[in-house]
Amino acid sequence: MGPSSLVPAFDLAETSVPLLALSLSGIAAGDAFEVEKFVEACKTDGGFYLDLDEVSNRESGTRHHPLFSMAEEIFQVASEVFAMPLQEKSRWEMDQWGDLQIGGYKPAGKHSGVCRGKRDGFENFLVPLNAIFDINPNPNPRHPQWPSPLSLRLDLIKEFETSCQRIALLLLSTLSNILIPPPNIPFQHLHREGQPSTTSLAILRYLPSASRASDQVGHMAHTDVGSLTLIFASSAGLQVFRPSTSSWVSVPPRPGSIFVNVGDSLRFMSGKRLTSCLHRVVPNTGLSGAVAERYSLAFFQRPELSARFVDSDGREWISEDWHRAKYKIFRADNNEQTSTSLLTGKKGFLGEWQG
Repeated sequence: MGPSSLVPAFDLAETSVPLLALSLSGIAAGDAFEVEKFVEACKTDGGFYLDLDEVSNRESGTRHHPLFSMAEEIFQVASEVFAMPLQEKSRWEMDQWGDLQIGGYKPAGKHSGVCRGKRDGFENFLVPLNAIFDINPNPNPRHPQWPSPLSLRLDLIKEFETSCQRIALLLLSTLSNILIPPPNIPFQHLHREGQPSTTSLAILRYLPSASRASDQVGHMAHTDVGSLTLIFASSAGLQVFRPSTSSWVSVPPRPGSIFVNVGDSLRFMSGKRLTSCLHRVVPNTGLSGAVAERYSLAFFQRPELSARFVDSDGREWISEDWHRAKYKIFRADNNEQTSTSLLTGKKGFLGEWQG
């Protein structure tokens, strides 16, 4: 499977989703209208489309941001990694990377799925920023070894993560400057370059199946652990819960844009003025009812391990401990997940997909 097979055939009718679409170049330039829309999106839905193509290299005449070309190359790398035998992939099983779960391979079925009583329907490989830049603690116990397809393209992945981090820091800086009253510590100062964090790139493959009645289905509803998540997807499947309408809306890929969502850490650091984006991934089915294969890249920007914040219940956390607690609930059964608000921000609410 080559990269071209992973490039989505965009249906413009599908992109008419009532979520804000923002311009990165407008935000970077301090355009008052774009910045206002940006802050509003972070306060209401906690997620938005971000147009990157407006900041492409105009001198070359292209309107295609280089991150999209890099994403397509990483999709190709992903197809090679996930085509490896399970026994080989399991040599990098994420539990061998320590209890933070920020690196390594996760097989399908390790977490609860998007339907009650079922397991998840995706496998992924996490490439943490600490490992890419050899920041202590480096969670890769096999360093400098990686799966062969990844080891050959580490420079590409490093460039991709660095570019995503640069975009995320620009967004954080803008939020810090515009929020009134300002945060106690500017958000970007809690995400300093070279400091250990749980920031990671997730390379995900959602499994195809003959039917969506499979025992392994989608990705459970949840809010993200960290600050901002930048999502590149090959096809539809992502859904976001809109608090204003108490309903789920689809978030298909849009040409030239990525989807960005706010995570728990940023919500807490903002004094709960910003909204954690509740989202899930449902099966991408055709007319036959078969579930199509789906690839995505999620750059999880997260604060430094020692960053402090207070959650919605008034409990103080350091970033590292919040990360551990969140990942523990990902692996819990549905009964435990409903007994706390850790998973979705709503106690007793799993946001299950009914099909």
